[in-house]
Amino acid sequence: MNLHTVRSAGFSGLAFVVLVIVSVLLPGIPPDNSASAADVGHYFDAHRTLVLIGAWLSIPSTAFFAWYAVGLYRLLKAAGNDEGLPLFALVNGIIAGAVALVTAVLQISLAFHPSSQIGESAIRVLYDAYSVSGALTLGATAFMMFGVAASGMRHGSLPRWLCQLTYLFAIGNLAASVTAMYNSGFMALGGMGGLIVGVIPFVLWLVLTSMVMIGKGSAATR
Repeated sequence: MNLHTVRSAGFSGLAFVVLVIVSVLLPGIPPDNSASAADVGHYFDAHRTLVLIGAWLSIPSTAFFAWYAVGLYRLLKAAGNDEGLPLFALVNGIIAGAVALVTAVLQISLAFHPSSQIGESAIRVLYDAYSVSGALTLGATAFMMFGVAASGMRHGSLPRWLCQLTYLFAIGNLAASVTAMYNSGFMALGGMGGLIVGVIPFVLWLVLTSMVMIGKGSAATR
């Protein structure tokens, strides 16, 4: 295994995190799905340009995430196992990236034309689809993390503490995906529950695994 590749993949994971944070902070946190269609339309009208830029950033961010996932796969696979867990994690990472691109498409669709031209009924459907695809992305990342944790724990390719945290964060991501079933309360679709239980732990996990990958790659240069 080329540890320089693993190191670059770690930096790619950090770049992905930066782009995701920028894309979210540019337009600001959108309303959750308990908000009226009129309020949702007003949000996209008021932040149109920044929303479109944030959605476009999904192109480079998906590329960075893909290289991160490939590097993580190579690190896990290099432990000499063939039980399929590294590939399972990689496939779920690819699925998550694909669903995230669909989310970006829906985001652009909501902001491309003024809400008065789209109509409240269409806004309601598009915004629900946008939020549901985001929730389901967390479901895919949950199984990616389960695969990483199981392989890393079994073969010692990742620190034990990181594997234990990965299991915990995976449960949180899976729980956050259930927000697709709720339109009110703490776990409302697109609300703070999914952010706290799923998105923030996933971002933290990306940072931690990226730092470990960078550390392993840097050790090869000494």
